[in-house]
Amino acid sequence: MHPRAVQLLHRILAPLIHGLYRLWCLTLRIEEFGREPMDELERQGKPMVFILWHDEFFPLMALRRKLRIIAIVSRSNDGEFLARLLESLGLKTARGSSSRKGLTALLRMAQLMRNEGWHSCIAPDGPRGPRHQVKDGALFLAMRTPAHIVPIRIYMEKPFVFNSWDRFQLPRPFSRVRIVVTEPYLPAASAITPENLAQERDVLQEKLDKDSPAAHWEERQGLKYRLLRACAGFLHRLSPSTLRRLASVCSFFFWHCLPARRNEAVAAITKHLHLPEHEARRIARASFTENFLSFLEIFHVDLFHTEQSVHTLYSPETVAMLQREKAPIVVATAHLGSWELMPGLATDLVPGRKGMVIVRRQKDADLNRLMAELRGARGMQATDHRQATEVVLPHLREGGVAAFLVDHNCNRREAVFLPFLEDTAAVNVGPALLALRSRAAVFPVFLLRDGRGGHILHLMDPLHTADLTGSVAERLRVIAAFYTDAVAEMVRKYPEQWFWMHRRWKTREKKGEETPPQEDAS
Repeated sequence: MHPRAVQLLHRILAPLIHGLYRLWCLTLRIEEFGREPMDELERQGKPMVFILWHDEFFPLMALRRKLRIIAIVSRSNDGEFLARLLESLGLKTARGSSSRKGLTALLRMAQLMRNEGWHSCIAPDGPRGPRHQVKDGALFLAMRTPAHIVPIRIYMEKPFVFNSWDRFQLPRPFSRVRIVVTEPYLPAASAITPENLAQERDVLQEKLDKDSPAAHWEERQGLKYRLLRACAGFLHRLSPSTLRRLASVCSFFFWHCLPARRNEAVAAITKHLHLPEHEARRIARASFTENFLSFLEIFHVDLFHTEQSVHTLYSPETVAMLQREKAPIVVATAHLGSWELMPGLATDLVPGRKGMVIVRRQKDADLNRLMAELRGARGMQATDHRQATEVVLPHLREGGVAAFLVDHNCNRREAVFLPFLEDTAAVNVGPALLALRSRAAVFPVFLLRDGRGGHILHLMDPLHTADLTGSVAERLRVIAAFYTDAVAEMVRKYPEQWFWMHRRWKTREKKGEETPPQEDAS
């Protein structure tokens, strides 16, 4: 399109989008917290650099009021449109980005802040990510001015989330938005050096990460959540034997009502364990009951204690090794036995260490919230697997414990293809990458039922990732093969307790396809 036509289109669309934005924001129920120190700096005429993550920008204008803010906008055609829109909303813009004249834009912003009393606003993870990882632009600006940095988090209740690099959030009309302003601070370092920038990045990252979006909606309990919570309370009061009887009823129903899954389980057992069909059918039937019991055991996480419930302990020497371990710990387990009781197990095995269990987010927000609360009943933090890099990696580097289910199917982008039960399976390489980057010790741990109301704890010898050599891809493959082989060994020993209903071998390797390039593990 001709440049003049593009400019004309921008002039027409910007006012329309401006009006729509204003109307959208009028429907939001906005709550502000921690604004007073920021307002005091404004009264004193002190310059400020506002920072917030790229995906949380939408409701920012509600905070602006009479503040004179300059924002950095890219020099692309999309940036031209955004600049016109922001200027129509009362902001000033400086054109540039991390890749195109970014330094010029930052210097222009610093000049306006010093000479004309403007404040600036920057997304420290923009314009292209990585998501929620602080870069140097805001720190450079604050140290050069100098200005107070004001970290801001904006939490939206059940927003629309786009499938973009930043997972941009759009608040639903008539929903609540909570704007939390963190205490402003001056960077301790004045000289702009790589060492000082790195130190200040860590400080800023901690300030932006310390809050949790979920914590801001704890007081609100809708009808569906209250019903789920009441059901959880009822199941929590059932005895283990009653819970097993309930699992038997559920498995009987689904065994007869889901013939496709039943047949898939029988076929998988026949193929991968080389068993006759009648034996495979017996194992599949038993696995339905064991798997439903596994799901129901989430309601007993807070009741599980190793000393009372574990009747057989394999390799006490390895348990002692685990408790003496100084490196970060990655626990690799599987959909095998009592996997939902693993948070309680980890709390007992490594007392004094912060624990985290990485799970896949449920589509239903109320159910997801309830399951996170139940899994965290013994002090373990349940974390969405999509936050692995930004949340789990710092946790491990601080010496924490992170538990992963490593036997689920995944897409090709996340996978390395490895032998599993005499076939090739897509193995999630994420736990291996996090273990490698944090130099963790990987411990395969499995909690099996002994058939007498107790449990058997299998804890295998660890793999110390810091001792591995070779390229990143080679080391990742070694780690992924290590925990995959451990799962295969346990499935062969306890086939009735594995989740055969899961389509473990669904993702197939394309012939001639190269292994996806992996992130730098440094």
